[in-house]
Amino acid sequence: MAFSSSNQTDQEQPSRWAYVALIAGILCLGFAAIFIKLANTTADLVGAWRMTIGAVVLGVPMLIHWRRGKVRLPRAAIGLLVLGGLAFSLDAFVWSTSVNMTSAAKATLLGNTTPLWVALGSWLLFHEQLDSTYWIGTAVSIVGMILLIGVESFQGAGINPGDLIAMSAGLTYALVQIVTGRARQKIDSLTYTWGFTMISAVLFLSGSSVLGHSLIDLPVRSMLALVGLALVAHVTGWLLISYAFGHIPTHYLSVALLAQPVVTALLAMPILGEFPTLWQILGGMVTLGGIYLVLRGSPLEKPHSLNVEDAQ
Repeated sequence: MAFSSSNQTDQEQPSRWAYVALIAGILCLGFAAIFIKLANTTADLVGAWRMTIGAVVLGVPMLIHWRRGKVRLPRAAIGLLVLGGLAFSLDAFVWSTSVNMTSAAKATLLGNTTPLWVALGSWLLFHEQLDSTYWIGTAVSIVGMILLIGVESFQGAGINPGDLIAMSAGLTYALVQIVTGRARQKIDSLTYTWGFTMISAVLFLSGSSVLGHSLIDLPVRSMLALVGLALVAHVTGWLLISYAFGHIPTHYLSVALLAQPVVTALLAMPILGEFPTLWQILGGMVTLGGIYLVLRGSPLEKPHSLNVEDAQ
């Protein structure tokens, strides 16, 4: 693979495109849980299908990207790319495990403590200063998530290993976001998305082989759902989100991603016939309100060196 540095003349991207990519990416990611539920298969097969199809589909534009000399992957950033692939695979594994060991409601809430860990990590590791608006907006969003999931889901709950694993899912997702934010300072969005997808595909395929699970011994409905997961949620969704990571500070983008469960809840009504309660509707509105508070205070500036090729 050819490598190129980012010593070209920087050209500011219109800020609206970062928001457009973020919103469109969240909408695509909102389909992820829908497709996974429709697939109704094991987590390793979900990951294997998702990442393998993603790597193949992204490989076509990636080849064109490389032949045009637009790949931005300094040798010093290869470690970040590998770490991104490992982190993404670990997060998918931990999340799937937690859902099987505790309620989906608790797993969702505990997994969405990510903004807190991202903020603390950015503050402790990279000394990024966060104002009071960020913390207030984050707190409001998490309260909204509790309402969205339903307080009754936690009545009588005791501490169990599944809850702890669900909490660690928030940490692994935070790791994904922090690594992605740092990697996008040096790697263009297409190269990074294809790279971590390829690494994840190898890991999931290896895991499915060890477990003796066949990739093709699935119902047609499951296969179609997994193809949809790969094309809509992963290829389109994460390519857009990776682009946004290059233009919006990680801790702000992390809070914005809390809108994903809201999108999923809305999609579940017509597709799965799951209708939210009044409290859940209120929770969705509160969550979006908290996201608005955070993003309103977000300095949407170019946080690091970017090239025009990032949009391609």
